[in-house]
Amino acid sequence: MPPESYGEWETHCRMEAERNVGALIGKARKEGVHAHMLLREGLADDAIIEVAERLGVDLIVIGTHGRRGVSRFFMGSVAGRLVSRAPCAVLTVRSSNRAA
Repeated sequence: MPPESYGEWETHCRMEAERNVGALIGKARKEGVHAHMLLREGLADDAIIEVAERLGVDLIVIGTHGRRGVSRFFMGSVAGRLVSRAPCAVLTVRSSNRAA
């Protein structure tokens, strides 16, 4: 893959994230929820913990796929790492669409 392709892919992913999360934030604000977007790069659990510490967060809410066994071993568990490392309480919410 040519080096410039990575930059294009990264820009595309950021734009998609901004569009998708922006729509959710718009819905939350209409319901009176104070929400804002913060996009970070890096390992998810490290980035979430760093932001939680910096902002003095009281609670992290994170979805989980509910993977078990071999798929969890290979895919890892961001939620699991957050539960064990976060500087605050972590609420995990299992997806209604269970992954294998």
